[in-house]
Amino acid sequence: MILLNNTYSIEKTIEKEWVAWMKEKFIPIINDTGLCNCLLLKVEQIYDEGGVSFALQYSFNSKTQMEYFKDKFESKLNLLHNAKFRNKFELFVTVLETV
Repeated sequence: MILLNNTYSIEKTIEKEWVAWMKEKFIPIINDTGLCNCLLLKVEQIYDEGGVSFALQYSFNSKTQMEYFKDKFESKLNLLHNAKFRNKFELFVTVLETV
């Protein structure tokens, strides 16, 4: 299994709006591709850095599926997210593989 983990640090002022939008709009688009399952998790933080962090985890059966998803959907999804929340978040991406 391959996990694509997008960790978002968002401004506290948009937390409720962002979470609702992710659950109602963004994640359903991802899941509708049929290529992965997507899960939103809140990151428990030890230090308050002025924002709130969430991990959006995409679970793929193979690297090939992930690469196809990234090739066909990632840029469009990024544009959609950026249009809604430009300059209100930071993003860190990690790819993980089960061992």
